[in-house]
Amino acid sequence: MTADLLSLDAARERRRYIDLANADPAWQEICASWALEGFQADDFSTEIAGRMIAGQLSLDQAFDAIRRRHGVSLPASSANHE
Repeated sequence: MTADLLSLDAARERRRYIDLANADPAWQEICASWALEGFQADDFSTEIAGRMIAGQLSLDQAFDAIRRRHGVSLPASSANHE
């Protein structure tokens, strides 16, 4: 039962960040420009944006999360130059 509660809390927290991003005019403009290119923002992208808006993630942390999600790693020499 504890795992279910943690899972529900995590889902609520994630939804809060998604809602925060979806309410932000800058994020709405970004999504609109992506749509013109045929790209649809998913919940992962929207959650990352919400966490950045809330000050929970820096731009570098957001890039790292996106890279991990897509299995991309930087060579050691370029990781220090971001």
